[in-house]
Amino acid sequence: MASKLDLSIKTARKELDKLLEQREHVWSQMDNASKNLTQLDFYSSQVMMLDKRIRELQEFYNAHLLESLESESRKLRWLTAVLIVLTAVLMFLTGLLVYKTFI
Repeated sequence: MASKLDLSIKTARKELDKLLEQREHVWSQMDNASKNLTQLDFYSSQVMMLDKRIRELQEFYNAHLLESLESESRKLRWLTAVLIVLTAVLMFLTGLLVYKTFI
């Protein structure tokens, strides 16, 4: 659902909060209608529908989080390689300076 609508993470978070509040409200209504089986069935189906939508949003959020982590991991890998090269260059230049001072 969320990926079809191409929600942003901020929008998905707001939607998830709203769904959780709705589910909590339906649960409280179920507690109040515990003696009426038709109402319980109705509220139960509402809870199941809300749970499905919540799972879809959580899957979307988790997929987005995984993609972000992979992107950051690639950036960190390149930065690490650049820092290693810079360290090697500085080590070489330091060696040249030390060699020249002893000559």
